Amino acid sequence: NGIELLFDDLKELIGDDPVADYLLPELWISEPRRAEGEAADELLNEARNYIATLRSMWADRRWKELNAKIHSAQRLNDNEQLYSLVTERMELEKLMNEWEAERRGRNDRAPA
Repeated sequence: NGIELLFDDLKELIGDDPVADYLLPELWISEPRRAEGEAADELLNEARNYIATLRSMWADRRWKELNAKIHSAQRLNDNEQLYSLVTERMELEKLMNEWEAERRGRNDRAPA
């Protein structure tokens, strides 16, 4: 028999991810995609992949926005804004690296 998948377990898995946190309630109340009694492991992996994809899409979009704003701040010689934007981009890069390491860690543990 499969494991029981609880809302709080998923909340813990997504951590402080604002995109996943926003989408989780919608995913939770949607129609189940598995048969009664079917193991939740595959569904959980699929949910993790969806969350990873959403994170990546959000991060890519934000990266492009930050780069455009950075170029604008450079043209305007707005050093205060430039510093703030570059700091945010560095934090985003760190977050993206953490997500990638997390994804690689899951893939390393996945059964062959």
